[in-house]
Amino acid sequence: MMARFLSILFVLCALSSTGQERFFNFVDGWKNNFCLEEDDSYLLWGLGVGDPSPFSHDFTINKLALDGVPLDTLIFEFDQYESTSSRSSSQTIIPKDDNTLIVAGYLGIDIAMSNYSGSLIEYKIAENTYETLTIFQENIFTNLTNIVQSNDSTYLILGRYWDGDTRRSVLYNTDLSGDIRWQNDYYCAFWCDTYPQYILPLSNGNTAVLLREFDDDQPFLMKRERALLVLLDPDGNELWRDYPGDEEGYRIWPGALLEQDGEILVSFTDPYYFDEDDMYQINYESTIHFEQYNQSGDLLFESNLDGLIPNGNSEIDPGVFHSINQMQWLLDGNLIISGHTGVQGIIGKLDSELNLIWYRVYRAVPFDDNPVSQETEIFHVTPTSDGGFLGTGKYQSDPGELYPQGIQTAIALKVDEYGCLEPGCQTVGLEELAPSTSSGSTLKVWPNPTTGQVSVELPFEIRNGGRTTAEVEVVDAYGRAQNIRLDIRGLELATIELEHLPPGAYVLRLITEDGVYSARVIRE
Repeated sequence: MMARFLSILFVLCALSSTGQERFFNFVDGWKNNFCLEEDDSYLLWGLGVGDPSPFSHDFTINKLALDGVPLDTLIFEFDQYESTSSRSSSQTIIPKDDNTLIVAGYLGIDIAMSNYSGSLIEYKIAENTYETLTIFQENIFTNLTNIVQSNDSTYLILGRYWDGDTRRSVLYNTDLSGDIRWQNDYYCAFWCDTYPQYILPLSNGNTAVLLREFDDDQPFLMKRERALLVLLDPDGNELWRDYPGDEEGYRIWPGALLEQDGEILVSFTDPYYFDEDDMYQINYESTIHFEQYNQSGDLLFESNLDGLIPNGNSEIDPGVFHSINQMQWLLDGNLIISGHTGVQGIIGKLDSELNLIWYRVYRAVPFDDNPVSQETEIFHVTPTSDGGFLGTGKYQSDPGELYPQGIQTAIALKVDEYGCLEPGCQTVGLEELAPSTSSGSTLKVWPNPTTGQVSVELPFEIRNGGRTTAEVEVVDAYGRAQNIRLDIRGLELATIELEHLPPGAYVLRLITEDGVYSARVIRE
């Protein structure tokens, strides 16, 4: 099957700079959940459409060359099943060894009767073959969404099943053959259902589980929703549970988990709030939140990216909010996150104290080219051997001039170490000049945060180089720039007025013939 390819944003073809390929393409299938790098290619794991039914989606592996050119597409098909599928999780697949991947999902036996069985499928990379490893709760509506390997070399598998009366989330602990060692079911009070979100095996043998509780029977604007964090011991016994971000008046959408110095880091968003009539309204101040818990269940600290990234809801597409699908530690001690912010995909890099280093937002099709409801989301990002990142996810759009029937398709993107699709980060979103292309250091700016005015210390080579003017570029969180020309004759300090700008995060770039110098400024 030939892959559908599209060059987007500013990328007219795969770009290469300092040995790093860059591309952003449509690929076969309707979404990809996982990606990895092989010796001479990239593998993207996701779902392809098995038939016109929206409930029938076959597992699909896309193989791409390192420059993004499609090499092969494999669709998993089983004679006795109508479809293979899984949900939107970056944890649907794990490596068993150098040549084997284990996939969690379900096999559809009778789609019309909602008859699915949870399944583990084993895929051999070199042979390009697959087979069913085990079946869970056959002939019951069961879907496996997450799989990880625990510290005792067993599998932890998170999923959901429907026993006819109650929709339950379920956590299995199995051996490497898929035989169940123990099982925990999770369901809440009469008003809600549970949905699996994330599993985190901890270094001491305990396991953290993140679930979403929601009221599926209520109208949308009255729907209650919250995140549930559960800690288990190695035998599956519950030690404690808590509700991250459970602030009165907000609906909480859970994100991902990460271990940090033996503690549990959880991410979530707050897309809606209760008004005075007890009706949910869109929270246009929604952002990404973090909370850290110790293993006794104590909340240690809270943090968020408010004012540092674009808002999660958009006037263009209200109700499309932040979602964090993955958090991952990098070898340099920083962490990478991926998901979407509003209608745009996002990749961000934070330091160990959760300070934002950079983020990039990605839209598969500019809004002006397709002015209908559309969304780009990134489910998984992995570091690549050239120092950059490989990402994968989906793009979907309502019917419009560009796509008369609408579209949902898998995406693949390869960016450099700064998340850039072009050298120098000339893409959509808040872009910082890569240090490798800058001849100067970070600007010294104060006060920061500021209520309107900042002082800038001019670099030595500028104030002693006979320059009389300099240009300052002020870039907001959406990549919009304002240019200010400064008279720097005989000055060591320059004053820049930001009072006319709305509160938020900005980057100041001092542009001269000697180079470009930058600093991040928060306008309160």
